[in-house]
Amino acid sequence: MRAVEMHQFGESNVFALSSPIKPVPKEGQVSIRIKASGFNPVDYKIRKGWYPLDPHQILGCDCSGIVESLGPNTADFSIGEEVYSMCGSFFHSSNGSYAEYVCVPVELVARKPKNISFEEAAAIPLAAMTAYRATLAAISLKEGNTVFVTGIGGGVGTFVAQFLRLAGVKNIWTVARDQKSAESIQCYHEIASNRILQYFGLSPDELRERLLKMNGGRFFDVTIDLVGGFMKQLCLELTGYSGHFSTVVPEADFLFFDVWSENSIPRGRNLSIHQVAIGAELGSAYRNDWQIYKRHMVLISEWVKQGLIRPKIENIGTLSVQTVQRAHSLLETGQVKGKLVMTI
Repeated sequence: MRAVEMHQFGESNVFALSSPIKPVPKEGQVSIRIKASGFNPVDYKIRKGWYPLDPHQILGCDCSGIVESLGPNTADFSIGEEVYSMCGSFFHSSNGSYAEYVCVPVELVARKPKNISFEEAAAIPLAAMTAYRATLAAISLKEGNTVFVTGIGGGVGTFVAQFLRLAGVKNIWTVARDQKSAESIQCYHEIASNRILQYFGLSPDELRERLLKMNGGRFFDVTIDLVGGFMKQLCLELTGYSGHFSTVVPEADFLFFDVWSENSIPRGRNLSIHQVAIGAELGSAYRNDWQIYKRHMVLISEWVKQGLIRPKIENIGTLSVQTVQRAHSLLETGQVKGKLVMTI
């Protein structure tokens, strides 16, 4: 098979076209002939060595395609079915999705809704499940809730916005770097311009005060951090009493607050804090815990079938070193609107 493989940690020049042996499914695995692959920010973070993983690997956490073959104990699927899946080194798979074939645990595979393309399906797994865990799976959202979201324009953010709408939430605020980004968010998510704050040139204190003013001087019921860094601190400072804060960005050196301190924001305001770790259950030795992924993907697929949510994608090319390098550049510089995918 053909694949774009990383041979060491570093910049995007570490990628090369390779011809690894086509993987064979083990027990409990499904082999997928990949038709489309999705890109995620975690891809460039792995490439740069942020995680203690093998530097010689095929990246890519999302794919869609056709079931090629089945390992033992995979009776849920049939050869020839159209599916989508999470995959990669995080997810007990043979390889990532920058390739023509992959073998993945059957729990991470779902049937592709017929009303979307393979490219749209490849945008679902990691981003949609992350967004679901940060919203509907963690928070009892109500129609009148005020919600502040950072990073709403990216792959996870596009699903967060749709899940909030699905829950009936209309009061959504966010930030944008500049006018162009704000206009894109307006168009993409139908968020009014007076609920989008352009943050370039503003200090964290100015950001906080202006956002509070935009919400009538009140804290927000829910804040969702999809960016990290000072935006995570901003979300915490904007979350109201008995409010809910979700974050999808891990940061080992995040020391802005002490959860247990009497005077800390989380304790002082009785906050509910939810950290999303999409691969958490795969660390369990009890494989039944992995079923949560199937349950979530089946639910998301049903909403897609009903037309309640839909992936928003940018197809940036076909499988090649150049396509992968371009995707990593866009992800690393934060120039992504929606979800980047490539056709295999």
